[in-house]
Amino acid sequence: MSSCRPEQNGKVPPHRKGANRRSAESRPIVKSHRFDIQLLRGIAVLLVVAFHAWGGWFPRGFLGVDVFFVVSGFLITGMILRDLESGSFGFRNFYLRRARRLIPASIATLALTTVLALLFLTGSQLREFGAQLLGSILFVANIVLALQSGYFETAAAAKPLLHMWSLSLEEQFYFIAPVLLWITPARFRLPVLVIGLAASLVLCMMLMAGPAWLPTTAAGAQKLAFFMLPARAWELLAGALAAWLMIRRPGLAVPRALKLGALGLVFFVCTMGFHPVHPGIDALVVVVATCALLLGQDDWLPRAAPLRQLARIGDWSYSLYLLHWPLFAVAYVVYGGHPPAAVLAVLASLALILAWAQYTWIEQPLRRPGAAGGFARTALLAGSVATLGAVSVHFMNVRPAVQFASSHGFDQACDQKFSEWQDIPACRSDELPRMAIWGDSYAMHYVPGLADAPIIQMTRSACAPIHGVANVGGEYTRSWAQGCADFNRSVVNALASMPSVEIVLISSPFAQVLKDSGQSLLVDGEVSPWSPVGAARLSATLQELKTAGKRPILIAPTPPAGFDAGVCNERLVENRLSLGRNGCDIDRAEAARRSASVIELLHQAAAMAGAEVLDPATVLCGEAICRTREGASVLYADGGHLTDAGSRFVAEGLGLRRLALD
Repeated sequence: MSSCRPEQNGKVPPHRKGANRRSAESRPIVKSHRFDIQLLRGIAVLLVVAFHAWGGWFPRGFLGVDVFFVVSGFLITGMILRDLESGSFGFRNFYLRRARRLIPASIATLALTTVLALLFLTGSQLREFGAQLLGSILFVANIVLALQSGYFETAAAAKPLLHMWSLSLEEQFYFIAPVLLWITPARFRLPVLVIGLAASLVLCMMLMAGPAWLPTTAAGAQKLAFFMLPARAWELLAGALAAWLMIRRPGLAVPRALKLGALGLVFFVCTMGFHPVHPGIDALVVVVATCALLLGQDDWLPRAAPLRQLARIGDWSYSLYLLHWPLFAVAYVVYGGHPPAAVLAVLASLALILAWAQYTWIEQPLRRPGAAGGFARTALLAGSVATLGAVSVHFMNVRPAVQFASSHGFDQACDQKFSEWQDIPACRSDELPRMAIWGDSYAMHYVPGLADAPIIQMTRSACAPIHGVANVGGEYTRSWAQGCADFNRSVVNALASMPSVEIVLISSPFAQVLKDSGQSLLVDGEVSPWSPVGAARLSATLQELKTAGKRPILIAPTPPAGFDAGVCNERLVENRLSLGRNGCDIDRAEAARRSASVIELLHQAAAMAGAEVLDPATVLCGEAICRTREGASVLYADGGHLTDAGSRFVAEGLGLRRLALD
């Protein structure tokens, strides 16, 4: 066996112990506690807290998490590599140290968050929370949250354990990294780290680009890039490479000016940034700058009082990261939106106090291997984990008082992902449909109200039903937009070949194309900055349908709530605390202001083509308010989509059923 290969179980035979000891003694001592790293941790956690509290002022503060990834990769990989090379590495010791470091504070936070969830969350939110809690216990919260982040799922701000995704991802790295490094001969460890980093970075950027040949949607690909370890491991592996270099060059000196420049770059990117897509260019810059800060020693920083305090917050950073978000999330839930800045300031201060207390009385005492009551401590933690696991399973089976079935229409398969429309039998109610429903999710939500009529559903999420133009921006990549445009073209062609279809209902918010929100447009296969071309293309689309012998009817978007009207009504039904809002009705004047430009363009396009426009506001709104609830029936599922009851109410009020059945 090669002398570079680790021995079985991480142990070294007696004849090698002396050599390893001499090698270890000849290597310069590496500090186990660096002032600059603790300072960096303090800065990173405060950036994350500031982003969650005051995102308008710190719009890129979430990049503090990327700083944490690099620091974790540096510290953990450095520890593993030093122990492997000295012959002292053992899996049992490694995982026990990680458990003592991470689990006590995590369990305490999960217990506190569970109490808050019981007090403040609604039934539907508790169901999701149960899955988040179980995922956090099993270190797979990133996977659970990725599955919960679909188009119709609860807003991120209402998930008290949303932040656990990054900790689960790190913990998955802690499971894999020691095994991978242990089985790799010493001379191959650097190539393995480099290849792993390069492969992960390429995967991340490829998923963020969302090419059409991927077996998932662009949004799904970006979700994988954000939440999953294979696509984020490059950030931890960048820290790992820095650790490898420091072990080989422990006396490495990095100029103070370069360090200060790197720190300034981290501040700039985490506050201003270069590019809105994440993970992307900003994350790459932050990772490189953080690696520059980790290389060398900590003698470049003065020990001034403000910096010492930041380093102290760095000591508490794990607990502060754990505790701040559940407090903020509960405030978001109770206020039904962004809480007042003063409330968030109080909660941020409370989180800091709780973090100090948890660090002092839970983290530190329970991480010492020689602490008294080891068996009792282990039994307590095991019992807590089992109890939280049982509670999470119970929450997952809670039946909410209000049932929202934010609809995909006839079937989830009817939210088509193909670039060509597919005639799926489950997406029609009759072999000879008289009416077609074409559009995005705002068309899907009318299907329950018309399900007993002869209709066919032709829908694709977020894809405005306009021939020849589609939106580009964020998760809606160029390839997604091309797929949307191709889908719409195929729908128009399919409708022209369906003689039984007489009426085409066309529904969407339309704002993704008709309103300038900084997005680009794909027009006839070419991407260009937004222009008012959408209205003319909509009119041309209506004319195409009329030429094919169809009667096109535009349905204007539902009055936008500006808040989650579904959850608001659920809180009222379940008598949960609600602040900052007097009831769940929508102010009609405010809703009209939000949608006025789009509705005006819809009427212009319809007039040019000789088509009709039906407005749900005529059914939902009075003079002053638009109702989101009718008697015991909740009409809105969120800020604009209708529930099944809302679909039936609006379809009946607009006469859509009569049109389909006559």
